[in-house]
Amino acid sequence: MPHLGRLPDDVREAIRAARRGRGLSQREAGRAAGLTQRHVSRIESGGLVPRYDTLLDLVRALDLDIVVVPRVLAAPVRALVHDHDHPDAPSALSSPLFAAETDPLGE
Repeated sequence: MPHLGRLPDDVREAIRAARRGRGLSQREAGRAAGLTQRHVSRIESGGLVPRYDTLLDLVRALDLDIVVVPRVLAAPVRALVHDHDHPDAPSALSSPLFAAETDPLGE
């Protein structure tokens, strides 16, 4: 289990990328989430682990969300997100999420 003394790098990078992708400064993103620029900077740099409600306010201000999925589905969900974010790249899914074991028409 990861040590939660700091926000995971991929979460911090996703927040930074979403903010930059929307053309927002840290001050603008903070204002939208009810935070100071310094608070956003410390979250993005890993200098602060935000409370859950603070993190939720920030990601929602960036048109993101936090989703809890069963661990068994984490890899396929990450692959779907990757495919959504990189539509021109080869699919991250090595196999379909759902596959019929038999012919649905019974043939």
